Amino acid sequence: MRDRYRKRLRRYLELASDEAFVQLVWAANLLQSGHSTVGLRFLLNVHTNAITEDLASPHHIHKWELETLVNELLVVPKRTKPIRGQWRHLDCRKYNALIDILNTLRDLENSEAGIKLRHMDVFKEMPRIAARQFDWQRGWANIPQFYRSTFIYGQGRSAEYFESTHGLTVNEFSLIGFALYALLNKQPVANRTMDFGNLPLSQEKYHAALRLLALPKSEAQLLARSIRRRHWPIAYQPSVLRRFPCLIFGGESFRIRSPLPQLILERVTSGIFYDIVDGPGDVRDEYGRRFEQYAFHYLCAMLPSIPWREEYGYRWRKAETKSPDILWIAGQQARIAFECKATRMSIDARFADDPLSERGYNDIVKAVFQLWRYFSHCRRGLTGYEAHEKATGVVLTLDSWLLMGSSLIDDLMEKAIAMAADKDPDITPEDRKPILFCAMTDLEETLATADAETFEAAIDLAVAEERQGWKLSSSLDEVRPENVASKAFPFKERMGDLLPWRDWIEDERKRRTNQL
Repeated sequence: MRDRYRKRLRRYLELASDEAFVQLVWAANLLQSGHSTVGLRFLLNVHTNAITEDLASPHHIHKWELETLVNELLVVPKRTKPIRGQWRHLDCRKYNALIDILNTLRDLENSEAGIKLRHMDVFKEMPRIAARQFDWQRGWANIPQFYRSTFIYGQGRSAEYFESTHGLTVNEFSLIGFALYALLNKQPVANRTMDFGNLPLSQEKYHAALRLLALPKSEAQLLARSIRRRHWPIAYQPSVLRRFPCLIFGGESFRIRSPLPQLILERVTSGIFYDIVDGPGDVRDEYGRRFEQYAFHYLCAMLPSIPWREEYGYRWRKAETKSPDILWIAGQQARIAFECKATRMSIDARFADDPLSERGYNDIVKAVFQLWRYFSHCRRGLTGYEAHEKATGVVLTLDSWLLMGSSLIDDLMEKAIAMAADKDPDITPEDRKPILFCAMTDLEETLATADAETFEAAIDLAVAEERQGWKLSSSLDEVRPENVASKAFPFKERMGDLLPWRDWIEDERKRRTNQL
């Protein structure tokens, strides 16, 4: 059955015009992303039930499936011979054509999953499913996403490296990406030039940004073929759109299309990581420190009644040793300790059969060891504090490393126990306090409605063995009173300091209003 579905999907895509199919995906995406009026103008035979943003609706199209289809389109060559003497093509104006293709894709994915699960524990498949879907469910069009990414990547040496390497500032890149996103939610094509009005941007800056955001279709096809993983299921194949969310069609007067404009926002926020990760060591060190600072300031702003403390040094084995990055010190006791890891997940860390062997997971193992070492040192009287009877460690990450990954967590903890035995044999089972793995986005969501009491209760509930891999916010839902109002994002007023383009746009809007 798998081969039959694979051939059927290939047959559909080889009959489709690449540009027309990209527009079909773009229109269907808008149809269910709050821009249905725009999407309807480019589609035929759309049933009213298809106009929905409800993820639970049976008519909802998952955005991650659309992303998979575009990447598959790039690697399927076009048919060069007629079928039974007739040239055929896929009518990419018809919404039902996309539904037929999506149903074939789902059949193929289910068939591949069935084969894989014959030889694999289903619980090891869950983190891959979460890695594919979670970011899409959460989205990128929000103030915390822009602020967090710019705070971490858009200041100091990281910002200097980005500008010297790419010929524009992070602020300019972010503005151009936002402008493209806004434009491509209104129309299917952007041009090689863009009118920025009185905003301080040149066409030279625009083209510098496009070099990071867009690839000519032919180059995207070559890249898609080169990054594919042989024998991987189609659902987990790497995506060209994560590096280049726009595709360029045409010759000299090229047309810029983005099948899923939301990915432009991902690219100009958290995706800036790709532009600086190959920088010098001081650049990588800096964005790690920035992440720690962001998390500390966020905790202080959202839970000001808790006495948070930043990392400090103490003596061990005649040398200075550092505490975890952030501490909740209750009296003279360490209640919660955070170790922050800014490493982003590679495609192999997300989807490989043996993810723990991939880059990044060793940093997570090391973080667990560092937390246990600190609690052990508290017991041994080295840190100036005792360990609270409910002391808990939190590994705070930028990506959702272990979401729904209970079996991965079991394996990771075994590695951490082995590391502790090797590096500090005096760490006892008593010192191995419960560990919570939490992404920064999950922490932000939790703190939006938590107070000190419910936050502490949610932490205690979240580290229960049966809740391994669950989101912290889901534990908060069980201990928080109903109808608690969300707190505002605490740094909204500082956005202009990090991203002056928000003030530029507001000034431009006022200028145009005064001209009317």
